[in-house]
Amino acid sequence: MLQLLMKYKSGLIIKTTNNMGFFSNIVSATIKTALTPVAIVKDTVNIVTGNEVDSTKKLLESAREDASDAFDDLGDGEF
Repeated sequence: MLQLLMKYKSGLIIKTTNNMGFFSNIVSATIKTALTPVAIVKDTVNIVTGNEVDSTKKLLESAREDASDAFDDLGDGEF
């Protein structure tokens, strides 16, 4: 349930440990989805400054993975 927030040159990454249960994964996916407008603004700034645009894509892919893991955990009985 530990989350590490890292910022690097091309965007924002939120990494989570792999031993989270269903509820933790759902909460993580929800928070990442809620942060999407921030990633969109960052991508807009990157477009203007000529940098690589991929923050929104990475954030939504991470949220999708968390949601997928949540339902896998639910099927395994891990809450």
